[in-house]
Amino acid sequence: MNASKRTLWLALVLGAGTAILYWPVIGHQFIGYDDNEYLVQNWHIQSGLTWRAMSWALESGYASNWHPLTWVSHMVDWQLYGPNPAGHHFTNLFIHAANSLLLFLWLQQVTRATWRSAIVAALFAWHPLRVESVAWAAERKDLLCAFFWILSLMAYSRYVRKKARSIGAEENPNLYYGLSLALFALALMSKPMAVTLPFVLLLMDFWPLERLPIFSTEGRPNLKTLILEKLPFFSFAMMASIITFKVQQAGGAVDSLANTSIAFRFENAFLAYFRYVLKTVWPSHLAVPYPLESRLPVISVVAAVMFFLLACAAAVWLAKRAPYVTSGWFWFAGTLVPVIGIVQVGAQSMADRYTYIPSIGLFIVFVWGAVDLLARAPRAVRNVSWGAAVMVLAVCFVVARHQLGYWRNGEILFRHAIAVTDKNYLAYSSLATCLDEEGRVDEAIQCTVKALEIQPDFPEGHYNLGTFLLNSGKTEPAIQQFEMALKQNPRFVDAENNLGKAYQTDGRLDDAAAHLARARNESPNDPDILNNLGSVLLMQSKLPEAAVCFSEALRIKPELADAHGNLGVILMRTGHPQKGTIEFAEKVRLKPNDPEARLNYGLALLDQNQPVEAAAQFNEVLRLQPDSAMGHYRLGLALANQGKSPEAIAQCREALRLQADLPDARDTLERWTHGTN
Repeated sequence: MNASKRTLWLALVLGAGTAILYWPVIGHQFIGYDDNEYLVQNWHIQSGLTWRAMSWALESGYASNWHPLTWVSHMVDWQLYGPNPAGHHFTNLFIHAANSLLLFLWLQQVTRATWRSAIVAALFAWHPLRVESVAWAAERKDLLCAFFWILSLMAYSRYVRKKARSIGAEENPNLYYGLSLALFALALMSKPMAVTLPFVLLLMDFWPLERLPIFSTEGRPNLKTLILEKLPFFSFAMMASIITFKVQQAGGAVDSLANTSIAFRFENAFLAYFRYVLKTVWPSHLAVPYPLESRLPVISVVAAVMFFLLACAAAVWLAKRAPYVTSGWFWFAGTLVPVIGIVQVGAQSMADRYTYIPSIGLFIVFVWGAVDLLARAPRAVRNVSWGAAVMVLAVCFVVARHQLGYWRNGEILFRHAIAVTDKNYLAYSSLATCLDEEGRVDEAIQCTVKALEIQPDFPEGHYNLGTFLLNSGKTEPAIQQFEMALKQNPRFVDAENNLGKAYQTDGRLDDAAAHLARARNESPNDPDILNNLGSVLLMQSKLPEAAVCFSEALRIKPELADAHGNLGVILMRTGHPQKGTIEFAEKVRLKPNDPEARLNYGLALLDQNQPVEAAAQFNEVLRLQPDSAMGHYRLGLALANQGKSPEAIAQCREALRLQADLPDARDTLERWTHGTN
C-alpha cells in the first residue's frame, strides 16, 4: 500500500472511530453547569446570528470570559438547532473529529512518521480526558481553539518549509506566516488559553522542524532571530492576556492573594502537573469539577515538585539524543501555564478539559519514546508491540465510552463526581441546580446545605439556597442567605438582584429598590435587573422612572415579555390605551401560554371597545386555567358587551362559585339579573 492510500485509510479509521465513540452524546441533555449561563438562559445566543449579537460577542466579557468566536459559533448553532441539545453536541463531536484528523495530518507533515502520527492522533481523539471537552456543550471553546491552533501550526510549518527552499515570489512563504498569525488570532478569540502558541512555535523550531543551530549551523537562524520572528505572535498573546485578565477580574472570577496565597498556588500547580500526568497514564476517578482543597499534603507536594523538576531536567538532558522528549514535555508543561492556577480563576484545582491541547505533547513523548526503545528490542518484541499499541487504544476507547455515559445529564454527572472525589462542595451545588430544574426543590435544598457544610464561605452556595427558598415561598430565610452571599462577595450581582426580588415579595419596597439599584449600577445592561427594578418602581407608583427602566430593558432585549407587559400597564395608567394594548399584544406573542398576559390583553381590548377580540383572549385564559374566577368574570363582561346576556350571567355565576368574594362580580351579577328580569 502506497503512502497516500495508507494515510487515507488511517484518516478514515481515525474519523470513523471518533464518531462511533462519541455518537451517544447526540442523545444527551444540556448540563446545569455553565450550559445554562452559556446557552439555555443566554438571550444573546438565542437571538441567533445578527449584527447586534455579533457586536455583543466582540465587546462582551459575559461569564468572565472574552471569546467572541465561541459565542458566534453558539449563535449559529442556536439558529440552526434552537434549544435541541442534539445539534449542539453534534457540532462539538464534528469539531473534535476534525481536530483529530488535522493533528494526524500536521504531525505526518512535519515528521514524515505516518504510524506514529496516527497513534498520537488516536490517543488524542479517544483518551478519556477528552470526554469533558466534547460532551459538554459549553466547552465549545476548547474545540474551536484547538481547531485554529492546529491550523496555525500547519500554516507555520508550511512557511518554514517554503522559506527553507527559497521558492520564488509566486509562492511567497510570508503568505503562510501571515495565515498562521491570522489563525492564531482566531484561536485566541475562541479561548485565550491559546496564548502559549508562540512558545510552542519555538519548540517546533527545535523539534521537529530542527531550525536551531544545535542540529547544524549550516543555513539555520540563531535563537535571537527565531524569537524576533515570533514577536507579532507574542504581541497578540500579550493583548489577549491583558484583555482576559481584566475581563475575569471585572467578573470576579480571579481569586485574590488574600484568599489563596502565592505559595499555595504554586503548591497546587505542581501537584496538578503530577495529577495530569497520572490521569493521562491511568485515567480513573475522572470528575467535574475537582474542588480546590484548603490544605495540600506536604509529602504529596514535595513529591510533585521533585517529579516536575526531574522531568524538566530529563527533557533538557535528552535534547540532542531524543529532542521529541524536550519538545513534547515542554509543550505539555508550557501550554498548561495559563490554567495551572498561578492566576487562580474559579474554585477548581484542575480540570480534564485543560488537557485538551497540552496532552498532545505527552502523547508525542510516549509514542516516539516507545518507538525508540523498541528499535533496540528483538523483532519478536517489536511485533508484539503493535498488539500492545492496539490494546492501549482499545482500552482508551472503552474507558472513554464509559466516561461519556456519566454525561447523559447533570444529575448522573454530579452524583458520579461526589462518589469519586472527597468533600466536593462544587458537585453538591451543581447537583442541587439540576434537581431544582426538575422541580425536586427539597432535594436541591438538602444538597446545597451539604455543600455549605463542607464549605461555609461559598457565596454561590448561599445564593443558590436563597433562590430555592425564595421560589418555595420562604422569603425571610431566603433574604438571610442572599445577605450572607453578599457579605462574602459584595459584588455578587445575581445575589443583589434576588435580594431585591425577595424584599419586593416581602413588601419592603424601599429595600427592594435600593438593592436592585445597586445591582443595576454593577450591571447596567442587564435587562432582567432593569425589569425587576422597574416592577418595584411601578409598585411604588413611580411611573416615569419605571417606564425608563422598562424601555431600557426592551432596548437591550426586545423579546423580554414581562417588560412589555409592565410597560403596557404604565401606558394604560397614563392615558395611552392604544400603545398599552400594543405592548400587551407583544407580551402575548412572546408568552402565548401566560394566562396573566392574556387577561391583561383582553382587558385592554375591552377598554378599546373590542369585545369579540377580548372574549377570545379570556377564552384562552380559561383554556390555560379553567378554574380562573377572574377569567370567567372578564369573559362575562365581554359577552355582556356583545349583548349575550344569558351567557354573560352564566360566566359570572361560575366566577362567584369559584371565588365568592370576587370584587364587583356579585354587584354586576345582580345588575345583569335585574336587567334581564
